[in-house]
Amino acid sequence: MFNYISVVGMEHMICEMCGKDVPTTKPVFIERTKLNLCGACARFGDEQRESKGVAQKGPSAQAIEQRLQSRERRMQTRDIYSGKESRHLMDEYGEAIRTARMRKGLSQEDFAASIGIKKGMLSKIEANDLIPEDKLVARIEKALGISLMEEVAYSGGTQSGSSGKMTLQDFIRRE
Repeated sequence: MFNYISVVGMEHMICEMCGKDVPTTKPVFIERTKLNLCGACARFGDEQRESKGVAQKGPSAQAIEQRLQSRERRMQTRDIYSGKESRHLMDEYGEAIRTARMRKGLSQEDFAASIGIKKGMLSKIEANDLIPEDKLVARIEKALGISLMEEVAYSGGTQSGSSGKMTLQDFIRRE
């Protein structure tokens, strides 16, 4: 990849950086690119050091295989919900709160004051019109000695035998 110019019996080379005609060039690396440069331009890079008789080896086949397998694992999509369980508020939380409160003999006003909320808020919660925050659920559970949260396992969203794509049928509850 040398650029030669023939001048009456003498060959000159062209520096690949500045373009000057020079009698000799040096192979030099500049930003990992090998260029043939004149002596003045060679100071901007690192001279190529050629080992005599020993070819430089790249990574082994085993190392390449490990890198490819690692890359393949990184590129795979993961289902972040698979095998996970979570806690959710039970469907009839209002009825459970009302029953437990009455069993303890507490009025709405007394119980609401004991957990730090207003009577109107408690009546909305008991009517399932207001979903309480997790902190309030914890206070209610502690005060009444009941559990309002239930473990829900993630099913993956699709039924077996489907094509793998979500359909409206996957969301319809069958009774």
